Amino acid sequence: MTTRLQHPNRLSLTARGLACVGALLLASACDLEEGADLDADLELDAAGHDFRTGIYNPFPDLDVNVDPTSGRRLNTNHSGGWEFSTMITSPTAPLPPKGVRLVSVETGAFQQNMSWEQHDTPEHVQVDVASLGTAEHMLVGAVAGGGPNLRHSDFHDSTWTVKIDGAALDDWQSNLQGVVATEVWENGERFALVELRLTVGWSNLPMGGGQPDPQGSSEEAWEKAYAGVGGVPLYTFWFEKDGSFDPDDVGWFPTCAKPQGATLYNTAAVIYEDVLVAEDGPDTGQVSQHPDALYIGCVAGAAGKAGTWGYWPDSMGTSTYPSASLINFETTVRMVRADYCGDGVSHTKEGTLIGVADRMAINDPELNLSATAESGYEAVWYAGGADCVNYVRDPSLGSSVSCGGIVKPTCTQLGSGSTYSYFQWAPYTHFLTYDPAAVPVPTISIPPLTL
Repeated sequence: MTTRLQHPNRLSLTARGLACVGALLLASACDLEEGADLDADLELDAAGHDFRTGIYNPFPDLDVNVDPTSGRRLNTNHSGGWEFSTMITSPTAPLPPKGVRLVSVETGAFQQNMSWEQHDTPEHVQVDVASLGTAEHMLVGAVAGGGPNLRHSDFHDSTWTVKIDGAALDDWQSNLQGVVATEVWENGERFALVELRLTVGWSNLPMGGGQPDPQGSSEEAWEKAYAGVGGVPLYTFWFEKDGSFDPDDVGWFPTCAKPQGATLYNTAAVIYEDVLVAEDGPDTGQVSQHPDALYIGCVAGAAGKAGTWGYWPDSMGTSTYPSASLINFETTVRMVRADYCGDGVSHTKEGTLIGVADRMAINDPELNLSATAESGYEAVWYAGGADCVNYVRDPSLGSSVSCGGIVKPTCTQLGSGSTYSYFQWAPYTHFLTYDPAAVPVPTISIPPLTL
């Protein structure tokens, strides 16, 4: 498991009144997804034409200071429209919903991205699949047969072979996808073997987070230092299409799609170890532990976005209550989607700005946040959803939220005097969302110039 990383003021607001596109939104996020049903096949751009690159981008990147993507969708990972979110590294462990079996990983050729990266890893060798995990939020593993340890950049351009339910072959055929795959049969069951390529990269550093101070000159020391001041390790998986149904539909495509209707998006993902996020049915948004699991959280979806905001499933616990980390992670996933009732139902739409603050020294409250009018605070959050709701993020859904026939109280109705004081006081709530446009702009007093 990783150590806790703090990202002070990762989302601190420094610009106001700007539109989502092109705005410098350091404390706000934008819901960039159409309000479609979660399980609608057409919610993802399955063909990939809108984000096709021809060749895969060598190094995924993400500006954590201006990227405003968030919304209804939990995840966007797929291969030709066949959705999957979890790779299981054990050959015998049961597959969860939207899970695939990881069969093999082979390292690729060295390519330098960051100046500190060194050519110290064998090329084109097999990785011990069972050794794969994360540390400091980076992918780690070891070369098979007792070889050297691998970390993050060592996996660049690696090949990952996954075994998918054979129904995917029929799905690709009927939807004219042309995904490159091999049909195999095992014990009378039909599967598809798909080779994915992985490219790795980094986000930039959050403003106010400081500069890396590595303890040594090694690649590992630099990577740990960069992650320690808020750099987000990023991963993009790619699948291949052969143009068998459309000669123009050929090449490598990122598995992380954009939600339908989104204008700002990123095809990178973060990776969580031993974590599952339920993506369908009444348990949607529920987070649980699952051994031998690598969860691929696309940053275009809520599960991946939580990590880019500094909310990692293994870094928000305490020494006396380590399981609180998963609980808090689930809270942030629900917070991104405006899942007030904790039942998987989202109450947001494309283009909605939100601000985020917490009591965990990850995203510090903005300077004048406590002076915001009550109408500017959206909700205070806990694991079951919102503890209280002052306004609905998507106003077309009404002015209040009913959960199981019971209307969620406003935060002032809880008797604390104000939403902000309740956020600061309540022992089991750690997160606050608000309308960034409602926060008073600080008055800056400039002393007279003395000559």
